[in-house]
Amino acid sequence: QQELACFYACLALMLEETFMPGAGRRALGLSEDSPLSIDAIDVDETFIGVHLPAWHKYAFEGVISAGFDLRFQEESEGPWERLCDLVEVYSDRNTYIDWCWLGVSGRSMNEHLGLSELVDRMSARSLLDGGDALSLKDLAVLAEMNERSVRNATNAKDGSYLALNSEGKVDNQVAKEWLHQRRGFTATK
Repeated sequence: QQELACFYACLALMLEETFMPGAGRRALGLSEDSPLSIDAIDVDETFIGVHLPAWHKYAFEGVISAGFDLRFQEESEGPWERLCDLVEVYSDRNTYIDWCWLGVSGRSMNEHLGLSELVDRMSARSLLDGGDALSLKDLAVLAEMNERSVRNATNAKDGSYLALNSEGKVDNQVAKEWLHQRRGFTATK
């Protein structure tokens, strides 16, 4: 939630500096004398923020909350697509974005963004639960391993061999069986 607040505050600061003084505060519904900081932003009821608790439980704990529906990810222009878009904007770091982040939060932008990890985990888990084939990156995210270790499993000579399909992905049933043998994997409940 703090990271999402930073995203919004950074966008507001960019508006303040590049569009018109006060534009960012107005966009966030803040008064002109309000400080432009993450503490001034309540993300709980925002288009994206309202979904964060359920998304987090699903992505990290494998818990499907009441009313949670995987099909929302396919919704064009929906909150999931917008979160993915927002994460993409901030994945291309530059000194200006880092400066804005520091300006609104008082600290440097983390090297690894939690919302980016949420997007990766949720996408991988929904592929697994939806019966789709998974990439090696998806498996690495779900097994809490590095991608190189997962790639090594495709060449293993012992019982941990991981077979790739003709598209270079792992078929769903094979992925499920392999993941259930990994310590870092949490199955969906």
